[in-house]
Amino acid sequence: MVKRTVPPVLLLLIALAAWSGARAEAPAQVLEALAGFSTDAPPGWAYTLTTRRGGESSSERFDPAAADGRQWQLLQHNGRPASEEEKDRYSRYRVTTNSTATRATFRRGDIDLSTLQPAGSIAGEEEYLCGFRADAPDPLLAHLQLRFRVASHPSRITRYQLHLLKPYSPIFSLQVLRLEVEVTLSPPGPDRPALPASARSFFQGRVLLLKSVVEETEASYSEFEKRVPAAPPERGGT
Repeated sequence: MVKRTVPPVLLLLIALAAWSGARAEAPAQVLEALAGFSTDAPPGWAYTLTTRRGGESSSERFDPAAADGRQWQLLQHNGRPASEEEKDRYSRYRVTTNSTATRATFRRGDIDLSTLQPAGSIAGEEEYLCGFRADAPDPLLAHLQLRFRVASHPSRITRYQLHLLKPYSPIFSLQVLRLEVEVTLSPPGPDRPALPASARSFFQGRVLLLKSVVEETEASYSEFEKRVPAAPPERGGT
């Protein structure tokens, strides 16, 4: 018996047909906007991130072309140039954690477009509400609602918000009572994609069912510059 194989191109077409079929009810403008949407800053771009949280502020510079371990640099702390001690402490922190203000809370594929519903229009932009897929990697997403705005010419997402629908306890010792996130995106240009412009978040929770925690964070992005990522170091021969 001759074993027949399906050409890779045909497999891709079948997958795309299934993807679009599951989302047939979503407006074409939404599908086009989501196709170019990312919650992360695009790879290959350097930028300055200024964060304000709890009465303190910091400015960091991310450069993907810098040597490994030095891609993030602390520039300022509380409005003044960072001291050498602060830079050293910051560098050690960056080595031991992947947490950044730019980390995405969800991916485009986590969105469940079968729950999509229009939510009116603001300043000529259409607003939509939807939820997330039940099999999304982050279980918190099942408790969040996504609201986003879509502009035309070109179709793109200009702003999105995340809203906690009801209190959620990821672990016994922590209860999330309120969570709000809002991110705005700058329009794309001839030589640049849509880029994050600002982000705001509000968190209210309870630790060990007793201690109340409230945290507000504001972040702004500036000084974007296209950079070529640094090549990995060559390995010596044996």
